[in-house]
Amino acid sequence: MTATDPRAGPRGRLRASIAVLASHLPALDVTLFLLALALFLVTRLVRLERFPIYFFTDEAVQTVLAADFLRHGLRDKAGRLLPTYFQNGVYYNLSVSVYLQAITYKLFGFSIFWTRATSALVALTGTAAVGLTLRDVFRLRYWWAGTLLLSLTPAWFLHSRTAFETVIAVSFYAWTLYFYLLYRHRHPLFLLPALVMAALAFYSYAASQFAIVATAGLLGVSDLRYHWRHRKVLLAGALVVAVMALPYVRFRLSQPDEVYLHLRTLNSYWLRHDLTVIDKLQRFGREYAYGLSPKYWYWPDNTRDLVRHQMKGWGYIWLPTLPLGALGLGICLRKIASPAHRAIVLAALAAPVGGAIVAVGVTRVLIFVVPAALLTAIGLESVLALVARRMRYEVVAVLTFAVLAAANVHLLRSALNDGPTWYTNYGLFGMQYGAPQIADAVDEELAASPGTHVVISPNWTNGGDVVFRFLLHDDPRVRLDSLDLYRERKLSLSDDLLFVLPKEEYTNAAVAPSFDVRVERVLPYPDGTDGFYFVRARYSALAGIIAQLEREERRKPVTENVVIGGEEVVVTHSRFDGGSAQALFDGDTFTVARTQEANPGLYDLTFPSAHAFRGLRLVMGSHKFAVTVRLYEDADSPAVATYTQQYPDPGPDPTVELTFPDAPAGVRKVSIEIQVPTPGFDGHLHVREMKLLE
Repeated sequence: MTATDPRAGPRGRLRASIAVLASHLPALDVTLFLLALALFLVTRLVRLERFPIYFFTDEAVQTVLAADFLRHGLRDKAGRLLPTYFQNGVYYNLSVSVYLQAITYKLFGFSIFWTRATSALVALTGTAAVGLTLRDVFRLRYWWAGTLLLSLTPAWFLHSRTAFETVIAVSFYAWTLYFYLLYRHRHPLFLLPALVMAALAFYSYAASQFAIVATAGLLGVSDLRYHWRHRKVLLAGALVVAVMALPYVRFRLSQPDEVYLHLRTLNSYWLRHDLTVIDKLQRFGREYAYGLSPKYWYWPDNTRDLVRHQMKGWGYIWLPTLPLGALGLGICLRKIASPAHRAIVLAALAAPVGGAIVAVGVTRVLIFVVPAALLTAIGLESVLALVARRMRYEVVAVLTFAVLAAANVHLLRSALNDGPTWYTNYGLFGMQYGAPQIADAVDEELAASPGTHVVISPNWTNGGDVVFRFLLHDDPRVRLDSLDLYRERKLSLSDDLLFVLPKEEYTNAAVAPSFDVRVERVLPYPDGTDGFYFVRARYSALAGIIAQLEREERRKPVTENVVIGGEEVVVTHSRFDGGSAQALFDGDTFTVARTQEANPGLYDLTFPSAHAFRGLRLVMGSHKFAVTVRLYEDADSPAVATYTQQYPDPGPDPTVELTFPDAPAGVRKVSIEIQVPTPGFDGHLHVREMKLLE
């Protein structure tokens, strides 16, 4: 009997209509999965510009590079077409995220919401991949709960609301595991999309590269027999790997030292000369163990990571789920013969490798949240299976969804309401709060007074030039500079200059005898305290005298005792504002000593014993320079030999040698003078290494 059957009564036709409607509705589990994805979007996109409360260079740089990439005809600033990596500061480490942001920028321009939303939408797919893995591979009845559990993970919640490239890597890693497990359990050809996803994760974030390689190695050994049985597919996979590796090969050929430089910039202990191999392996073991420890992942408020990567009172993984994660791990270990269960354990073991190479930090090991969510869902399934013996599946499913959904909403509510005052260190080493708020206020000031020029202090945030390029679109009336520079050099001050200073700098300026300052507006921090001061400044009558006295003080040399070749040498040098005299003689060309304000830079070395020097090797920063060396038989006698050489075009970070022909023996003092002939040179002379040759 159908709903249109005239013999059916009203109730019969109603039941038939409901049956027809029900037959067209998705099953309950699919409905809950779709609702979980919708909830993920809501908890990521609601007030996305306001939380996290910062917006700084690590996010802005993605879109700024994307804009330059499009403006330069799909080339980077060096002219490379479709570059593998884009330069971020001193090293190349951004790739897939910039290409994704290029699409967003083309559609929406510079927008905090859409820059972050791009990352959130990619994270949505990775979160979906966890649920699909539980359905299509593990055949769990409550598979959709995995999506809610990952969505609820605080580390994933926080970072998937940012534009950090680690989010892109984690999402592609989730798809890598999904397709790999389909390769093991469905059809060998799924290996090919697994390799593509792994390559995308590899290119997305530098630290993920080590985890991807570790995962591939562990799964390769673990499933060796299966791979051998399907070696024809492996050959096709090798072709995919070769094609996906071509951009990386091109990059390494053009930038052969970049991996070393990246690790050196991060101060990886693997590159330290004072540690033995055993020391390094022990350090790696400690870092690796820490990256797997429940204390790091589940306990709130660790002291390792910067507060801007944490949610106060929340662990990186929600603490109440720890028993479920432990139960899931126990189940996987008990079923370790199962390729799927074994793969999840191996993925968890591989996740901390990238962080352990340098030092564990949540962005470097964020990949761990994927196997952790899978383990937690497996543990939850075993608990719910017991409950379902006494209750209908539909009831258990709806109640479980309601609890996990409520926890997601609570996490969002806590972040939006309490997050702004979780941590009150809003400066450089804290939240780096304020860039969007300053940009809005600057826009208002410039609209009201178009002739004003705004000078923003750069000392409270990383990469402020990039952030304000994003927020203020290269407005020529805005620049970053320090008010201290005006005191030091007595630059021109006028009423059309409006300075934006964090509280500490304003306080110093207000009491400095060099300035008379007038406050025009104050921007508060989220906790209500004064944050940034918009001020106009004039020089006081004493400013010129004070600047001259300070300049003379800065130019006075200082003396240090430095160990060179086993001897304690007295080194008198121009003042540094970065590095030390020991950095000049430590055999490490990456360390640098930078003069504060000296041209020429002077370096006098007095040795306790006589030497016969035959030359000087210098590793410099990238500027043209001239070197003059004078040799003395003792500290008080006249120079016995003088050598001078010009280096008008030495290239980037050059290594040069100045030879000492017919140099006398018995030298106890060497005076080295390095001068930059560039007009207007600021006196920041970079010297990476000095070595007197004997």
